Amino acid sequence: MFNEDELNDYDKKFQAIGVWDKEEQKKILEFFYTLGVITFNL
Repeated sequence: MFNEDELNDYDKKFQAIGVWDKEEQKKILEFFYTLGVITFNL
């Protein structure tokens, strides 16, 4: 869903708030993407 460049960009932002695990970061991004899609479609 996200390419490596995007994940690396978000990695810096997640580290700033204390989320270090790459898999956890990916799950958070996927959650907010899905939330955005649901909100947009309503």
